[in-house]
Amino acid sequence: MSIQTRLKIVFCAVALSQLSFFSPCFANVYTRPNWPDLIKWVDPEYPPSLYRTGVTGRGVFLLKIDPKTGDVTEVKVLKSTGYRILNELAAKAFLQCKFKPGGRTQIKTPYEFFYHGYSRVLH
Repeated sequence: MSIQTRLKIVFCAVALSQLSFFSPCFANVYTRPNWPDLIKWVDPEYPPSLYRTGVTGRGVFLLKIDPKTGDVTEVKVLKSTGYRILNELAAKAFLQCKFKPGGRTQIKTPYEFFYHGYSRVLH
């Protein structure tokens, strides 16, 4: 392998490693939950096809928790994000959250899907 080929490979590897620092978007909760009985928090997925088309929104969700297991058994939309798909993505993630057994039976949480920062689509 020639020196030029090796340099190209190293350059590409460095360039690709830097792409993660310029993430164009993410879903964000207003403040990261710091509930003392929270064991596992799952952030909702935010597919690129949604943020590229400007689908954003904020909503409020009620998580129903089974006090025996700490599992989230139901998610209710108290205030819609404005898009059904974002509500569904939030509910899907929140159903994977886990709390300490014997604690609260429900909790209300705001959540916002938004995009920001640098983005570039590579072809």
